[in-house]
Amino acid sequence: MKKLITIFAVVNIFSFNIYAESETDKDLKIKQLEAELKDLKIKQLESEIKQFKSGKVESCNSRFSIRGKTFTDNQNGYMWEKPKVDNKMNWHNAKSYCENLNLDGYSDWRLPSRDELHTLMTAYYGEYNNGWETWFNNNQHKRNDELFLPKEISGMFPKGSIGWSWFWTSNINNSYSSYSWVVVFPSGSGYWGNQTNDFFVVCVRDTN
Repeated sequence: MKKLITIFAVVNIFSFNIYAESETDKDLKIKQLEAELKDLKIKQLESEIKQFKSGKVESCNSRFSIRGKTFTDNQNGYMWEKPKVDNKMNWHNAKSYCENLNLDGYSDWRLPSRDELHTLMTAYYGEYNNGWETWFNNNQHKRNDELFLPKEISGMFPKGSIGWSWFWTSNINNSYSSYSWVVVFPSGSGYWGNQTNDFFVVCVRDTN
């Protein structure tokens, strides 16, 4: 009996050591990853400051870095093409335009998804319905240049005409495949638009 107790104790100690070592390794790995992430952010910031000083970046803050034809959302990890005031087209042409875009040395552009476009918005209601007006009255103070966009980038987006700042997304309606989601920056809402209509297009790519 004494022998069995001794063996049991040894097994338990051995198991505890494995668990302790495993937890220690896990903590070390987490600290290592945190250090790498911090180092990466510092290098990215240093790079942005260097480019800003050289004139390659028009402006930069903790979130956006704005260049000649693009701007980068450092918070969400996306690089965006600056919208063009005459860049209106149907959905199929918009999708093709982004897939064939070569800008700032990058060719991996795409038509953004609904969720990706939403990351730029200061507030978002969702699909337009009867409750929108109340929501809008409560949230219109979040608009800049009449758009639900941060002040740093709101001035880039087209405005002042019918359908201004209505943008295509890559999302296709599950029930009606000829309809894709349109984000409406002036109203903070969106809806399913017929793909034959002409709306604005802005392309996106991942920075990672």
